[in-house]
Amino acid sequence: MTLCIAWRDSHGFHMASDSRITVATNSTADVAIKLLRVPCQIYGPSVSGAPELRYDHDIALLFAGSSITSLIVKESLEEVLKLLQAVPGYTRIAFDKIAKICFVAYRQISQQTASTVLAENAHAEIHLAGHCPERNRIRVFRFSTDRRTNEHRQTEVLLQDMGHVLSGSAKELARQQTLNGCSPFAALRHVIDQQLDPAVGGPIQYGTFEGNRFVIRLLAQLDGTQVRYPRGGLNLNDPAFRNEVDDLFISPQLLEA
Repeated sequence: MTLCIAWRDSHGFHMASDSRITVATNSTADVAIKLLRVPCQIYGPSVSGAPELRYDHDIALLFAGSSITSLIVKESLEEVLKLLQAVPGYTRIAFDKIAKICFVAYRQISQQTASTVLAENAHAEIHLAGHCPERNRIRVFRFSTDRRTNEHRQTEVLLQDMGHVLSGSAKELARQQTLNGCSPFAALRHVIDQQLDPAVGGPIQYGTFEGNRFVIRLLAQLDGTQVRYPRGGLNLNDPAFRNEVDDLFISPQLLEA
């Protein structure tokens, strides 16, 4: 399964997760990208010329549960969030309205994947975060599905300036660590390093908002004499990625932790 955490503290808003995915019974791989950003633009109407850009911010997505449902939701939102249009002087541009559109996509896809042989294994829980110009703050919504009733819910979370939310199979293990005084990030790291849940592991994925962009930072790892920059199942510092003359290469942002 997974362990995902979103939190607010004195430094701002953050999201983090592990990278492990269960591919079959007792079979896992540390290749999943559970934290990502999707650009969102809202345009005004255009009679001639380029339409006015009225909203241009990243939306952060944090996935737990079914990798199939999560992947399809992510790809669908990438299409939907570049098609938004507002009516000047009438449309209230606020993040709860964007979240509602995203939730409808989540619900439609979840209903279809849950009707297959995957059934309850198709359930995914998603935390979605983005800038709300109406309130001038980052707002966070959780999309979830009740496993008994198959009812889909949208809930705004992290309404206060401090606090955290957890999702995934190891959330109670992480919750215990936070009750013992650990920060959310330290709790995630503890569950992974101590191998407290076999379904949670691999490189940590971490991101935070910087301006109107959601920036994902990688935690470098030392593998023998080589430094790895892990992102899902990739080592972005693998020499094989580099051009013969090193004039084109991957340059991720790193996390100091």
